[in-house]
Amino acid sequence: MGSNETIKQAVTSGLGIAILSAHTLADELCAGRLIALRCTGTPIMRKWYLCHFADRRPNRTTERVRDRICPEAESIFPKIAFDK
Repeated sequence: MGSNETIKQAVTSGLGIAILSAHTLADELCAGRLIALRCTGTPIMRKWYLCHFADRRPNRTTERVRDRICPEAESIFPKIAFDK
């Protein structure tokens, strides 16, 4: 399937299970349309990086985004409650 939305719709329709980013599923989990299952090896933890061109100084907009995101990184990513 080509997109997270298509995968979510398939799971919501009863066609199976999927592994997707918590960010992708936050609304559906909060609304109770989907549940997160606890599985060995999950959650799969990934690091996020803010990048800019090495040969250029970040512009003001980039710096503002960085300055906003970095201190709040922990609160930006959703916390998932798993079904037993």
